[in-house]
Amino acid sequence: MGSIARVRADGRDRRLFVLLAQVPLLVVLGALIAILRLFEPAVLAEPAFIASVVLAVLTSAAALFTGERRPRFSWIALVPFSDILVIALAREGLHLTHGTIPALGALVIFPVLWLATELRVWSLPAVLVASGLLTGLPYVLRGTPPQDPIEWLNVVLVPTALGSVALAAGSVMRRMREDRSRADDLAVRLGDSLAEASDRELTLRSVTETVEAAIVLFGPAGDIVLCNSTARLLYGRAGADEKGHFSDPPLIFGEDRVTRIPLDGSLAASALRDDPMAGRTYWIGATGAQRAVTVTSRRVTRPDGGSLGTVVVGYDVTPLVESIEIRDVFLASVSHELKTPLTNIIGYLDLMEEGPAAAEIAVVRNNAARLMGLISDLLTGAGTTQDVHRVPEDLTAITEAAIAAVLLGAQSSGVGIRLSPGAKVVAEVDRDAIRRVLDNLLSNAVKYSAAGTHVVVAVGENGRSAVITVEDSGVGISPEHQGRVFDRFFRAPLARSQAIPGTGLGLAIVQALVEAHGGTVSVESQLGTGSVFTVLLPLRTLAVAV
Repeated sequence: MGSIARVRADGRDRRLFVLLAQVPLLVVLGALIAILRLFEPAVLAEPAFIASVVLAVLTSAAALFTGERRPRFSWIALVPFSDILVIALAREGLHLTHGTIPALGALVIFPVLWLATELRVWSLPAVLVASGLLTGLPYVLRGTPPQDPIEWLNVVLVPTALGSVALAAGSVMRRMREDRSRADDLAVRLGDSLAEASDRELTLRSVTETVEAAIVLFGPAGDIVLCNSTARLLYGRAGADEKGHFSDPPLIFGEDRVTRIPLDGSLAASALRDDPMAGRTYWIGATGAQRAVTVTSRRVTRPDGGSLGTVVVGYDVTPLVESIEIRDVFLASVSHELKTPLTNIIGYLDLMEEGPAAAEIAVVRNNAARLMGLISDLLTGAGTTQDVHRVPEDLTAITEAAIAAVLLGAQSSGVGIRLSPGAKVVAEVDRDAIRRVLDNLLSNAVKYSAAGTHVVVAVGENGRSAVITVEDSGVGISPEHQGRVFDRFFRAPLARSQAIPGTGLGLAIVQALVEAHGGTVSVESQLGTGSVFTVLLPLRTLAVAV
């Protein structure tokens, strides 16, 4: 339908062009007839002049009936030939009585330009033939050739001049047609690109509305470019308007559900600052109706590095968080219930150790103590609050005591433990908590080391931090599992396949106690070579509780 409409529009434009091209000739011819009728009516009776008028009328009438569709070779190009013949006949009719009139000959420029634009490839030969007709027809009608060099020069120069005009006009029109063709092609490609972009946008919006996640695309200036319905719901829960603006402080809280995140520390601000957000959990909404949302973000850039904005994706993990909390509460409750009677049992066993069944009671007591340690691990691993009381302590002495406690068991397994020599290190720590950290790291190192190998422990300082490293030559940890070794209840497949005892809580407890001191614990490991666990503890700190 669009192409048909364009053809019809081109046809109407073409018909209008033909009619307008005839206007100068008709106006001049009409004015000439009026003047001759008043002053020289005899000229109107000249056969050549009469023929020019009749031919002009027929040519103009033919121009009124041009079709809308342009054929391969347009017959309408005969109209300018006819116009040149009209001019030649009119000039000859006037020449017979009044000589040559230059103004009438100047009209030939219009049909010449028409021929130059209409016939394209054949424009120059057509103009030469037409101009030759203009200058040669009088001699044909008179039956005599040019009589002097001036007349011959006129016959030759007029076609030459008009041919030059035709070449120039044809070149300009060809360039205009090429420009128009390129513009039309560009318009078509632009339309196709716009349609494709519209389809992509529709597809993108459909995808973002399909996934069960909140998706927001922030522009480089922080404006919201794309926001799906899930994100709009979360924004509304946080107190934002339809455009994502907050009139009051947003209802966005940290993991404790109480600490409000300031506006400059909110999701959008953090994302635009390139602040890593992977795995962060926020609580969004008013108290009693909060939802836990885990957020990730990524900068969107052009191939040249220019920023297109930042996409932020949030997942509602409220059911998962609530189930974890229920599990932790259950573990803590059960552990507390088990710990109280075990404490009484161990107390009574202490009183009975001197009786006749002392050996059997010692076995019972050791197993009860082991069960008490497991319950303590469950309590710590359940995520309950751990109080640490920091006072200046000799970390080197604590480490030596921890090594002495596990040395006998390590030697029975054929594993040696060595403390690297170094200066005394004093830091503000909770002695019992750090001792527990070392016990877990050392027992793990011994447990996963083969007979004949050594565990090397070092204590030192690095700036404002105390550094404790425990290095073993054991089985090592695969790269895909290193990021999970501090997760609660996680055990590597190798440990399960080799039936190495453990609950999967040891390293989680290490991390919890180290972080309670404001420190960090990390691991470097290579499968089949061994592992190095590094603990960093502040030498001085003002923080007191977890």
